[in-house]
Amino acid sequence: MKVYAHRGASDQYPENTMLAFTQAIEKGADGIEADVQLSKDGICVLIHDETINRTSNGMGWVKDYTYRELLEFEFNNGKDVEEWVKIPNLEQLLALAKEKKIPLVLDLKTDCIDYIGLEEKVYDLVKKYGLLDQVIFSSSNMDSLTKLKGIDPTIQAGYVFERRFEDNAIKARHYKIEYLHPRYSMLTDNIVKKALENGLKLNVWTPNKEENLEMVNDYGVNMCITNRVLAAKKIVNKEKS
Repeated sequence: MKVYAHRGASDQYPENTMLAFTQAIEKGADGIEADVQLSKDGICVLIHDETINRTSNGMGWVKDYTYRELLEFEFNNGKDVEEWVKIPNLEQLLALAKEKKIPLVLDLKTDCIDYIGLEEKVYDLVKKYGLLDQVIFSSSNMDSLTKLKGIDPTIQAGYVFERRFEDNAIKARHYKIEYLHPRYSMLTDNIVKKALENGLKLNVWTPNKEENLEMVNDYGVNMCITNRVLAAKKIVNKEKS
């Protein structure tokens, strides 16, 4: 089982920030998961929520601020960190991934807001950095994934969901999506068996408690996307020893 850092090492550091991403690499993560949205001036920024309310000292919608305006806020997400933490743009993470040779899951947050052109912008940047073979494009919006597949059928894509596993598995197969990204609590022996029989790889989110990390590891999933990189790596390494 591969261990990907959910929004970076977000158990200890502000989520979706360069600090969290670099710390995830230090902790031995096999890859990093991050969320992508668009600023008012069309910059791909890394943030999960559609507003900045929860993770910064500001208020309002991401889409209503230019990137320069977003940089005026502190994105420490309530974490006790010494430095002023800024919202990163996608290129900063791609540069880090290229330098450190670390794979990524990029989750396009288009389920609530239809960010016009987000798919093309993300694809073009990933291609610019030569990382198409190192990135899984994910979304809970199948339209975004089919747009990406229309741009380049060879990309790797993952469909995010937390309900109706079998219906979504059928949908993923129909659209030639390689990965299912269900919530970890959806897993059962039968579901895992059927997914594997149909050639669908399972990348589950967010098992964080040790018993849940052990459970998904025992199921033999392809990847767990977790806030607790060290705990997950300990379980994986224990099995290998």
